[in-house]
Amino acid sequence: MPTGCVLRFLVQSVSLGVGLIMLGGCDAPKAPAPRSTAPTINLGEQEDSSNTMPPVQSPEPTPAAPESGAAAPSEAKAKPAWKSLFDGKTLAGWKSIEFGGEGEVAIEDGKIVMQRGSDLTGISYTGEPLPNVNYEITFEAQRIDGLDFFCGLVFPHKKSYCSFVVGGWGGGVVGLSSVDGNYANENNTGSNAVFKNGQWYRIRLRVGENFIRAWIDDKNVVDLDLTGHELSVHPAVDLAKPLGITCYSTVAGLRDLHFRTLTDEEAAGLESDPPPLTTTKPAATE
Repeated sequence: MPTGCVLRFLVQSVSLGVGLIMLGGCDAPKAPAPRSTAPTINLGEQEDSSNTMPPVQSPEPTPAAPESGAAAPSEAKAKPAWKSLFDGKTLAGWKSIEFGGEGEVAIEDGKIVMQRGSDLTGISYTGEPLPNVNYEITFEAQRIDGLDFFCGLVFPHKKSYCSFVVGGWGGGVVGLSSVDGNYANENNTGSNAVFKNGQWYRIRLRVGENFIRAWIDDKNVVDLDLTGHELSVHPAVDLAKPLGITCYSTVAGLRDLHFRTLTDEEAAGLESDPPPLTTTKPAATE
């Protein structure tokens, strides 16, 4: 073969080989590797886990038995239970207050009914002694008929007394009477609300060392810091002391009355929900 043909053949062979090599590296493009979903590790806190095994869950240690006379943790944290103040059948532990011109007080369908008097009708507590501070009282109240307060809860705070009025001064004022000699419609605990006749309302009052708080249907309506304040009651309801419930020119119903003492934390003002009530009240007759 002439020299020129040999050279031309070699060049063509080399070119063909290079082309095949290039084609071998130009397969269809690969799909990108999927992004990892593992959490990103902070390299500053990364540990060498090549020679470690997953940690073994240790069983929870068994609590040590309390020393003799010491309360178990669950007991120490338990809140004092509610004490029932009304058996749903009689006025045991209560008496009708002789205001003069008061309406009749009777038990009807598992509730205490205080009939309209010329002015006030009410009941006062005569049961076993209760603390005068660091306690909570709750009950349901209903204005059956009338246009004024259906709950005037007279209560003690240490050596003083006060009342929590619901629906006063024409039917809508809520607050404490009295604070610094001012009634609920005059002091800063007063507010206004609309109450429907025949509807039950859950009343709750908490009296601590230096505060008074009150709720209606779980709505906080009074939160008074007692520092620098003086409490008193209207002279007209003085006969309801130390603990009583009154109504004014109104027919009122009461049921499900309960009382409990506060924990040390609650007495100091730490807010917390009360323990649940265990009630045996009859179905509401609204």
